[in-house]
Amino acid sequence: PNEEERAKLKYIYLTHLVLNNAWTPLFFGSKKMGLALVDILSVLGCIIYLQGQYKKYNALCGKLMIPYICWVSYASYLNAYNWWNNKKDSKTRKML
Repeated sequence: PNEEERAKLKYIYLTHLVLNNAWTPLFFGSKKMGLALVDILSVLGCIIYLQGQYKKYNALCGKLMIPYICWVSYASYLNAYNWWNNKKDSKTRKML
């Protein structure tokens, strides 16, 4: 990749790290499961984007991201399940 592409990939990778590190305090510390869900879905989006870019330059790197995508997808499902089933206001659930 050229310098511009490298800079973009580095920015997205660092964004992914910041979002990933924010998830634990949001979910476990603050018990803000909805916000944690938005966070983890953003992490997943970054990972999927990075995987697509990595495989353009190195097929093995792209393949090595697949287990990470699977893990974060599963964690996102668990986060969504907990958020949905632990809502305090059932009116909000009906609106979604």
